[in-house]
Amino acid sequence: MRGTMRCLAAAAVLAAAGCARPEISASETAHDFGATERLWQLTLTFDNFIVTAFDISYDIDCGADWLTCVPDAGRVTSHSNTASVRVTADRALLPAAGDEATLTVTASNLAGSSSVTLTAQARQPQPAIGLSAAAYDFGTQEDRWTFEVWNAGDAGTSLVFDVNWEPTASWLTCTPATGRSDGADDKRTIAVTVNRARLPEGINSGQISITAPGTAVTPKTLPVTAKTGVPLIAVSQESIVAGDDEYQWSLQVWNGGDAGTQLAFEVAFSPATWLNVTPTSGASSGSTDKRTLLVTADPNQLAIGPNTGTITIDGPQVSPLTLPVYIEGVSPEGES
Repeated sequence: MRGTMRCLAAAAVLAAAGCARPEISASETAHDFGATERLWQLTLTFDNFIVTAFDISYDIDCGADWLTCVPDAGRVTSHSNTASVRVTADRALLPAAGDEATLTVTASNLAGSSSVTLTAQARQPQPAIGLSAAAYDFGTQEDRWTFEVWNAGDAGTSLVFDVNWEPTASWLTCTPATGRSDGADDKRTIAVTVNRARLPEGINSGQISITAPGTAVTPKTLPVTAKTGVPLIAVSQESIVAGDDEYQWSLQVWNGGDAGTQLAFEVAFSPATWLNVTPTSGASSGSTDKRTLLVTADPNQLAIGPNTGTITIDGPQVSPLTLPVYIEGVSPEGES
């Protein structure tokens, strides 16, 4: 009889309360411990107390062995409806690749139970590659350059790295080829050298790779370029226009290209009936090494009126340069 009365009383209470199951809210529904954080201070709030005399009980399933929840169970009342939970990450139990766990909070009252899920993720501390440059161009002159490598990852980690380069055993080398850094204040200098004696003509591309073998560290690459110098034909004037009774001129030729290059040139002229240039070949190492050509016209071979000729200068690795020659032919004295 007494049991029946208790059941009827509980039923009456539930009916009066609308059979409301507990409601659960959390101060944070997802948390990222990152690579170093250990503690997540979680606050749970419970509602829908049937009457003030009835508590809500709860329990927490942490969802992973690397997580600990303290407390993992308890009771709250309408007068104190929150619970403070310390969620701790133990990286000794955390997989090397990191993990994401689902925490389940279940609360119960006389009307039944309800639950909510929360997520927590963490990763192991990892080193990362830091570089002082993203690319480099040696141009046509430089043959040495340095850059720095360091550990740009999480505190407490060390970066052990290898330096590789392409093309190997050719015009590009790096020293040292290995190194170690314990952080941003522990930078390692890598010297990069271009052997220009082995450098093919033109624009050459290479690549330096920084890797951390045996780890999940993302490699980084650093492209480099180096160019061979090219000569260039430069002249003191771009055309010859003769004045009255003018049949001889001087023309200077030199290397106007990259420093360290050599211009070897040859000279051709037309028409050879009245135009002549000497010498017909030469060489120049730069703007301070000019070669003088003597250009002459034979007045006796000129046609009466306008005469046009050309002087062409050409050589290896250069674009030819053509200069026009303009001269007026006149009648010999005494002829009509």
